[in-house]
Amino acid sequence: MVKAPIVLDATVLIGLDRIGQLDLIPFLCDPVWVTPEVAAEFGRLQPWMSVQSAPNRALVRSLELTVDAGEASAIALASEKNSRILLDDRKARIAARQLGLTVTGTVGLLLKAKAAGRISLLLPLIDALDQAGFHLSADLRMEALRLAGEGDHGT
Repeated sequence: MVKAPIVLDATVLIGLDRIGQLDLIPFLCDPVWVTPEVAAEFGRLQPWMSVQSAPNRALVRSLELTVDAGEASAIALASEKNSRILLDDRKARIAARQLGLTVTGTVGLLLKAKAAGRISLLLPLIDALDQAGFHLSADLRMEALRLAGEGDHGT
Protein backbone atom coordinates (compact mmCIF):
# COMPACT_ATOMS: atom_id res chain seq x y z
CA MET A 1 0.00 0.00 0.00
CA VAL A 2 1.29 3.44 -0.95
CA LYS A 3 0.68 6.13 1.64
CA ALA A 4 -0.58 9.46 0.35
CA PRO A 5 0.52 12.90 1.58
CA ILE A 6 -2.32 14.79 3.27
CA VAL A 7 -3.25 18.04 4.99
CA LEU A 8 -5.69 17.65 7.90
CA ASP A 9 -8.41 19.77 9.44
CA ALA A 10 -9.12 19.54 13.17
CA THR A 11 -12.66 18.17 12.81
CA VAL A 12 -11.32 14.96 11.28
CA LEU A 13 -8.71 14.62 14.03
CA ILE A 14 -11.31 15.22 16.73
CA GLY A 15 -13.77 12.75 15.21
CA LEU A 16 -11.24 9.96 14.77
CA ASP A 17 -9.83 10.59 18.23
CA ARG A 18 -13.29 10.34 19.82
CA ILE A 19 -13.86 6.91 18.26
CA GLY A 20 -10.36 5.64 19.00
CA GLN A 21 -9.24 5.54 15.36
CA LEU A 22 -6.64 8.32 15.19
CA ASP A 23 -3.98 5.75 14.25
CA LEU A 24 -5.66 5.28 10.86
CA ILE A 25 -4.17 8.57 9.68
CA PRO A 26 -0.48 7.59 9.85
CA PHE A 27 -1.38 4.09 8.63
CA LEU A 28 -2.89 5.53 5.43
CA CYS A 29 -1.09 8.87 5.00
CA ASP A 30 2.48 10.14 4.94
CA PRO A 31 3.52 12.88 5.27
CA VAL A 32 0.74 14.37 7.40
CA TRP A 33 0.66 18.15 7.61
CA VAL A 34 -1.34 20.33 9.99
CA THR A 35 -1.25 24.09 10.35
CA PRO A 36 -0.64 25.79 13.70
CA GLU A 37 -4.33 26.77 13.73
CA VAL A 38 -5.42 23.14 13.28
CA ALA A 39 -2.91 21.93 15.90
CA ALA A 40 -4.25 24.50 18.39
CA GLU A 41 -7.87 23.53 17.69
CA PHE A 42 -7.11 19.82 18.11
CA GLY A 43 -5.15 20.55 21.27
CA ARG A 44 -2.19 18.23 20.96
CA LEU A 45 0.39 17.04 18.48
CA GLN A 46 1.02 13.48 17.43
CA PRO A 47 4.53 12.28 16.50
CA TRP A 48 3.43 11.72 12.90
CA MET A 49 2.15 15.29 12.43
CA SER A 50 4.28 17.91 10.76
CA VAL A 51 3.21 21.46 11.66
CA GLN A 52 3.59 23.98 8.88
CA SER A 53 2.09 27.42 8.34
CA ALA A 54 0.24 28.22 5.14
CA PRO A 55 2.59 30.60 3.30
CA ASN A 56 -0.12 32.36 1.26
CA ARG A 57 -1.65 34.56 3.96
CA ALA A 58 -3.77 36.42 1.40
CA LEU A 59 -5.44 33.15 0.44
CA VAL A 60 -5.99 32.29 4.11
CA ARG A 61 -7.65 35.67 4.75
CA SER A 62 -9.82 35.25 1.66
CA LEU A 63 -10.93 31.76 2.72
CA GLU A 64 -11.69 33.00 6.25
CA LEU A 65 -14.58 34.97 4.74
CA THR A 66 -16.47 31.67 4.38
CA VAL A 67 -14.77 29.08 6.62
CA ASP A 68 -13.09 29.06 10.03
CA ALA A 69 -9.40 29.83 10.56
CA GLY A 70 -8.30 26.19 10.84
CA GLU A 71 -10.10 25.18 7.67
CA ALA A 72 -8.82 28.26 5.82
CA SER A 73 -5.22 27.60 6.81
CA ALA A 74 -5.49 23.89 5.96
CA ILE A 75 -7.00 24.58 2.53
CA ALA A 76 -4.31 27.18 1.78
CA LEU A 77 -1.53 24.79 2.84
CA ALA A 78 -2.98 21.95 0.76
CA SER A 79 -3.18 24.32 -2.20
CA GLU A 80 0.46 25.32 -1.74
CA LYS A 81 1.58 21.68 -1.48
CA ASN A 82 -0.85 20.49 -4.18
CA SER A 83 -1.89 17.84 -1.69
CA ARG A 84 -5.09 15.98 -0.87
CA ILE A 85 -6.97 17.47 2.09
CA LEU A 86 -9.03 15.75 4.76
CA LEU A 87 -12.08 17.92 5.61
CA ASP A 88 -15.67 17.35 6.67
CA ASP A 89 -17.29 20.80 6.72
CA ARG A 90 -19.48 21.34 3.65
CA LYS A 91 -18.44 24.96 3.00
CA ALA A 92 -14.77 24.09 3.45
CA ARG A 93 -15.06 21.13 1.05
CA ILE A 94 -16.63 23.40 -1.57
CA ALA A 95 -13.88 26.02 -1.14
CA ALA A 96 -11.16 23.35 -1.41
CA ARG A 97 -12.69 21.87 -4.56
CA GLN A 98 -12.95 25.35 -6.11
CA LEU A 99 -9.16 25.52 -5.73
CA GLY A 100 -8.83 22.19 -7.53
CA LEU A 101 -7.98 20.16 -4.43
CA THR A 102 -8.87 16.52 -3.92
CA VAL A 103 -11.00 16.29 -0.79
CA THR A 104 -11.61 13.28 1.43
CA GLY A 105 -13.65 13.25 4.63
CA THR A 106 -13.63 11.18 7.79
CA VAL A 107 -15.97 8.57 6.31
CA GLY A 108 -13.84 8.39 3.17
CA LEU A 109 -10.78 7.71 5.30
CA LEU A 110 -12.66 4.96 7.14
CA LEU A 111 -13.58 3.41 3.78
CA LYS A 112 -9.91 3.48 2.73
CA ALA A 113 -8.98 1.82 6.03
CA LYS A 114 -11.50 -0.95 5.41
CA ALA A 115 -10.25 -1.46 1.85
CA ALA A 116 -6.69 -1.70 3.24
CA GLY A 117 -7.79 -4.32 5.79
CA ARG A 118 -7.07 -2.08 8.78
CA ILE A 119 -10.67 -2.19 10.01
CA SER A 120 -13.07 -5.06 9.50
CA LEU A 121 -16.44 -3.29 9.74
CA LEU A 122 -17.46 0.26 8.92
CA LEU A 123 -20.91 0.24 10.57
CA PRO A 124 -19.71 0.28 14.22
CA LEU A 125 -17.40 3.20 13.48
CA ILE A 126 -20.11 5.19 11.71
CA ASP A 127 -22.39 4.52 14.67
CA ALA A 128 -19.62 5.63 17.05
CA LEU A 129 -19.13 8.86 15.08
CA ASP A 130 -22.85 9.52 15.30
CA GLN A 131 -22.82 8.88 19.07
CA ALA A 132 -19.81 11.21 19.38
CA GLY A 133 -21.90 14.05 17.95
CA PHE A 134 -20.76 13.99 14.33
CA HIS A 135 -23.71 14.46 12.03
CA LEU A 136 -23.77 12.11 9.06
CA SER A 137 -26.57 12.47 6.56
CA ALA A 138 -28.68 9.39 5.89
CA ASP A 139 -27.48 9.45 2.28
CA LEU A 140 -23.80 9.53 3.26
CA ARG A 141 -24.34 6.73 5.76
CA MET A 142 -26.14 4.49 3.25
CA GLU A 143 -23.63 5.19 0.46
CA ALA A 144 -20.64 4.52 2.73
CA LEU A 145 -22.11 1.23 3.92
CA ARG A 146 -22.91 0.26 0.33
CA LEU A 147 -19.35 1.04 -0.74
CA ALA A 148 -18.04 -0.93 2.24
CA GLY A 149 -20.13 -3.92 1.15
CA GLU A 150 -22.06 -3.89 4.40
CA GLY A 151 -25.52 -4.05 2.88
CA ASP A 152 -28.45 -1.72 3.23
CA HIS A 153 -28.32 -0.44 6.81
CA GLY A 154 -30.89 2.17 7.79
CA THR A 155 -30.25 5.28 9.83
